[in-house]
Amino acid sequence: MDVAEATVTEEAPRMRLRHDLVFAEVPTGTLIRHSDGGFVLRGKSIYQWITTLAPFLDGTKTKEELTAGLDAGRAGMVDKLLDVLTEKGALTTAIGPAVDADHELADYRQQIGFIEHYGKNGAEGFVAFRDAVVQVVGDDAVSESVREGLLLNGLGRVAETGDDAEFIVVSATEGDAHRIVETLRDNPSATVLPVVRVGEKVMVGPLTGPRRLGDWNTVMSRFTRNDNTGEAARLWMSAAVPDQAVRPERLRAAHASLLGMMAAFEVFRDLTGALKAETDGAVIFVNLKTGDSAREEALVDPRDLTERSTVAPKDVADILDAGEPEEEPVDPTVHEHEHENLRRFMLLAGETVGIVTGFEDEEIDQAPIKIARTTVNAGSPDAAPALGFAYETAGHARLRSAANAILEYVRSLGPLPAGDVTASRRIEAAGLAIATGLGDGDDRGWVVGRSLDGDVVEVPAAAVYARSAVNDAGVFEHTSAGEGAGEDFAEALLAGVRSALAYDGVQALARGESLPEVTLAELDDAVTYLTRTATLLGHKVGVYRLPGAAPAIAVFAVIRGTQDYAVGVGKSVSAATADALVDLLGRTLTTGQTGPDLLLVPGLDPRSARFAPADGSTVEEPPLATALRAQGREAVVVDTTPADVLASGALRTVRVLLTRSR
Repeated sequence: MDVAEATVTEEAPRMRLRHDLVFAEVPTGTLIRHSDGGFVLRGKSIYQWITTLAPFLDGTKTKEELTAGLDAGRAGMVDKLLDVLTEKGALTTAIGPAVDADHELADYRQQIGFIEHYGKNGAEGFVAFRDAVVQVVGDDAVSESVREGLLLNGLGRVAETGDDAEFIVVSATEGDAHRIVETLRDNPSATVLPVVRVGEKVMVGPLTGPRRLGDWNTVMSRFTRNDNTGEAARLWMSAAVPDQAVRPERLRAAHASLLGMMAAFEVFRDLTGALKAETDGAVIFVNLKTGDSAREEALVDPRDLTERSTVAPKDVADILDAGEPEEEPVDPTVHEHEHENLRRFMLLAGETVGIVTGFEDEEIDQAPIKIARTTVNAGSPDAAPALGFAYETAGHARLRSAANAILEYVRSLGPLPAGDVTASRRIEAAGLAIATGLGDGDDRGWVVGRSLDGDVVEVPAAAVYARSAVNDAGVFEHTSAGEGAGEDFAEALLAGVRSALAYDGVQALARGESLPEVTLAELDDAVTYLTRTATLLGHKVGVYRLPGAAPAIAVFAVIRGTQDYAVGVGKSVSAATADALVDLLGRTLTTGQTGPDLLLVPGLDPRSARFAPADGSTVEEPPLATALRAQGREAVVVDTTPADVLASGALRTVRVLLTRSR
């Protein structure tokens, strides 16, 4: 049917009260509330006017029709009231053709009104849904409920198997996950909405198909990575060997009806364009025991090459030489920047299909040091919460632990595809500072990165992912040296280079280099706070400069008489000292709480170090790329940011590999 046939008038926008609006008389006037906020219109007669007008603000009448026949005073009053309601977001304008009570679409005026409520052409959107070719795959109670919901909302007919469907809902709630795998395989051009039961949860979504944000196989792979119950593995088994699938008890009728209607409404939202479907780029989990539901982002495949590359920007040396930007004065009572960082990071969090699956710091005493524990790779046998410490706020601690968690995620993924990139040369294992001499690592593959001179070069994958299984032969030290994470590439690069140079400093310490003491009393307020904190905790701390880390500024902080130590880096001795002390004190406060081993040189005993009195020298961090070149050293930067992390905008990660000193 031509949409124009449903027209009564379309010369001017028609006025409609929001569907989620309520109003009530209050002593000062009329309180009006909706899901986006509320306000009070003052005036004794306002409530009566809104009560009188409300039945006519149903999207069928224009402003002119609402004021027709009124005298000038009342017409002006109505006109002004409508303008105020529109300005406050309480009133929307319906566009496109209107459908009257005698029209063939009259039975669906509620659906058309819903579409119009969101500023869309109601009749046009509804007809797009009504005429769509939608197929439902499955023979369980959920699929029957989906069919019923689609027809109730006005779908012309549910397509039969074999029709060229543009939208397919596939339900697999009785141990028949093979239906989803087969439907996705056989219908690459359609949008598919999967509904699948996994243990005591039902997962709805994500919408999968061309130009869709989510992908069911990617989500299920992440589910499997995080799952420690075995349910995800059983689902894959049912998909691979349907005849041996363990079939769960049938869903209760109420659950099946709820899930089916939810899926049908997702189809309606998507095809009408009224609202973005909740499962577009996300999944909804319904807990069958509690009835609770939760929505989680459907992150892209970490190995996707659409947006990522391991090759750093060509001007990497200029970025590094620019160094750390000067901090602008910040109002300590305002934390917008911190909140925005956390918001982006939370896109990566999800109990079931997130990269980060939870936080375990609610019960930890946050004084005197703020402590955060972030869970990642929950289904892995060696999973351990990533720790983060800060002296400023709990948010700072969570951001630090988030960075460490993502570095753990990068480690667990191992080498990522780089796309079609040609390297100009190769740097062998023997030339890298973290090589052990136990082999060349050639059999574990190569990764491309960018050198400081702008060349694209190849380096051993086992060096880039030195803490992962790809380095199981021990060709390189199992160290975090050179790993860097930051809000942007520049911050991650600087962190990676400083970390790689700090490793050199610790290695020099292990070889017997003498470390001059840092005079703490001459440093800034942050260091003063941290040293006083150490004293209150009963610790005597010493901080020493690592000359072997030059040109970076790095310090070695110890609790005297113990094996506890930490390495800190920064643009000044004060910044490096604060960095080391906050980690050192944080570790003492979390003794017995395991976390990933991010020490630069695991197993080092600081009691064997040689310390010397302060030498009175002043150290400043030079432009690092220029300084490394002057030393005759090369640095290769590999962008290790997975595609899912990159898409969130939360963090960038790198691995920096330094060549040996000449």
